[in-house]
Amino acid sequence: MSLLTLINTVKPVDIASFLQTTLSPLPPSQQLDHLLGFLNSANDAEEILSHSVSHAWSYLVQHSLWSSRYSSLDLFRADIAYDTAILPFIERSNSNYNKLDRYIRIIKRNWHIAHTDKPLSTVLFSGPLEPPTISRRAVQCLGKFSAVCDQNQAVTLILKQTEARLDAGMFMTSRSTFVVAADIALAFTDFTKPLLPLLTEVSQLTTETPLTLLAAAAAAAAVRSTLVPPLAFDQSKPIGRPCHVCPPDILNTDLTAIKSLDNNSERLQLFGHVAQLGFDTLCHRHLRTFASLTVGLYNNMNHLVLTHRLARVNDSPSIEECRRENPDWFQESDRPESEADYLVVYRYPPIHITHLQIDPKAIFKRFAGTKALQTWDQDGTVIIPNIFHYLNQPDLMGIIDIDFDMYRHHYRPVPGRPKMGFLRNMIYGLTQQLVRQDPVWYALMVAARPDHNPNLVSYPYIARDPYLNEPTAFLHLDLNMREFIRSSQGANILSSSLSLDEEQKDTCTLVVPGFHRHIHEWHKRRVTRGEDSTGTTTNCNHQYRPEDRTEWGTPVACPCPAFGLRLTRPEIIHGSTPKCCRRRRVIYAWHTGIQSDHLTLENPGTLNWEGVAACHRDLEAPARGVGGEIPTHSVPPFRFPAAIYLESSYPLGDALLARRRWDDPEVVLERNILLGPDHDLALNYVEEKRKKMVKKFPKLSASWNRSNELPSAKILSFFTRNNMVQILRCRINLHFIFLLNIDCSIIVILLNQVIKNGKCFCPVCTTTPLSSTHPLNELSPISELSPFYVLNTSPPPHVMTDKGSQNGWDHHVIS
Repeated sequence: MSLLTLINTVKPVDIASFLQTTLSPLPPSQQLDHLLGFLNSANDAEEILSHSVSHAWSYLVQHSLWSSRYSSLDLFRADIAYDTAILPFIERSNSNYNKLDRYIRIIKRNWHIAHTDKPLSTVLFSGPLEPPTISRRAVQCLGKFSAVCDQNQAVTLILKQTEARLDAGMFMTSRSTFVVAADIALAFTDFTKPLLPLLTEVSQLTTETPLTLLAAAAAAAAVRSTLVPPLAFDQSKPIGRPCHVCPPDILNTDLTAIKSLDNNSERLQLFGHVAQLGFDTLCHRHLRTFASLTVGLYNNMNHLVLTHRLARVNDSPSIEECRRENPDWFQESDRPESEADYLVVYRYPPIHITHLQIDPKAIFKRFAGTKALQTWDQDGTVIIPNIFHYLNQPDLMGIIDIDFDMYRHHYRPVPGRPKMGFLRNMIYGLTQQLVRQDPVWYALMVAARPDHNPNLVSYPYIARDPYLNEPTAFLHLDLNMREFIRSSQGANILSSSLSLDEEQKDTCTLVVPGFHRHIHEWHKRRVTRGEDSTGTTTNCNHQYRPEDRTEWGTPVACPCPAFGLRLTRPEIIHGSTPKCCRRRRVIYAWHTGIQSDHLTLENPGTLNWEGVAACHRDLEAPARGVGGEIPTHSVPPFRFPAAIYLESSYPLGDALLARRRWDDPEVVLERNILLGPDHDLALNYVEEKRKKMVKKFPKLSASWNRSNELPSAKILSFFTRNNMVQILRCRINLHFIFLLNIDCSIIVILLNQVIKNGKCFCPVCTTTPLSSTHPLNELSPISELSPFYVLNTSPPPHVMTDKGSQNGWDHHVIS
């Protein structure tokens, strides 16, 4: 009885004790034989099981047997756990079939077996010991056998091993009365034990792959280094692939020893020896092996060319000189490194980007005036008016107003978490995407940064749009004070913002001018007080005490005019007035420096460049804040469905949004123009790029014309064909319609059709007639449409009230 059969009768928990009881009385060699036989039998059993499962599944699917109990094959698969219980067997079966075919081809090639329809088991073992099928393990062992031994001798040894197993009885390797894989494996092991050095060398002559040559020669070298003396090559033993051209001494001595040599000089000696005999003494197959393994020549060419190159190498004063003169002849590992190795498929190297000399004085003077830099150096903060004057257009402001109002309408403050005036769902508004690409904002940031790093990216951040009378007071530093003092971490990350509304002293930013000159002294005082902290920001509401304010200054209000830019050093304490008394919309760009690897950003803990690029691409909130902190509340769980991806405007703008790398040639060219010494060229560049930005920005037409009135059906078809973006909400007091990329004159026509037919076109109302309370019933036919059309008695959005809807507004907005 076989060990496999015996184990099948034992409980799994008793197998260890069973093996100990059964095998321990036997000598170690017999124990090994039994265990090897069992392991090989287990492999065969697993292979048979895989094939059986594969055929059974094919039969089941082919005859649709699943349909007798299940409505679909997918339900059947889910019920039987197909992916984990059945599929692995099918995949293993397919893999075994592929390997089986490959090994059979190797065996037929090595033993020169002619093509026949008979199975391989019949060709080799015809007779009483012929196996009914041949397993993958069996053909794998036969493949090894065919590389080192002729067919007749190998078959004889295998049959003897099978007969010995059957004569032994008991639980030897298997009770099968035919040849099994274990018989072939044991016969191969017995055959190779006394001939390992010799057979290793012979295998080098019967296999051509460099990997096989390397492994076989390394094994031969290891054997030769032991106390066992090398065996002489037996000329009477046939080689699997005999060569009738090459001299036996070259094949069996020189050629087989090449890979076992450790140093290059010995290989060159062998090369010289063969060169004296003549390269034509080798057949083309072995000449290719010789050329590759001795001097590292490429060998995929005809015999004439290969012989010519070998002769050139032999005639050269030195092998190194020949490799330098003809690098394309030699393998990469055997030739000197060259520029071509770096270029690979390119003919010419790229032109290296020259370092750009940044002149902050010229940049400030060009875009901010002569006094701005002086104020910046003295106070550490500066307000530059009218930087974004190109936004001050009625059509653009109409879209900007609607952009903010839409996010306000959809914003839900998280209970228990202070809003602090921020619109925490607005990260990728159209207005934000537009101004983050602004070239002047970028240029001033480069000039103002202490390191003048021109490789910046806009880190995604929320916008500011507080409600009326909303508490907004805070006072802090955007710095980890301990790391800033220790290593200047965060010293280059400036705070900057664009104000879209005219600010007053009761609703604006607070700063402590010139505090950057005292921050080190103040930190020492904080440490003495025991107030040192390691957060990404430093709360100054209480830590900046009255005595500190007396000595270094109190926070002062710095209102920024509409379309102005505020720049502030990170060492400047800043905050906000206690509450919002009028509308104040602010956008932040957070230009962050990219390190030389073009991956890491300057602040530890933040997303890398690829992460920021993914955020701008997918319009999703970053998992890390601009200071490296993990946001703890009010993080949008998914992309805002109404967010729209603003198209690219120009290369440098793409780089600011991580859509292009800063080593992109077009980006470098535009950067050098913007930050370069040519004043007029830079100004013309800014004007041109801003025009492109505005052109990409969805605009509302400044003129309305009712003369092009179209039938309602055609208008609705127009919307459908062009995939126009619609966000429609119906409420008792709020019917919010937001349409982008559509001329407002078309909307006027559409609304007139709605009024005339008494039906609303939005998905909520569908084709239901308007109720008496529907806001659209208050409309009469109109001839023009302003960006904000008030349908009730509530004030327009620019005049805020603390009553009304949940977001502080109570009006009907139509764009």
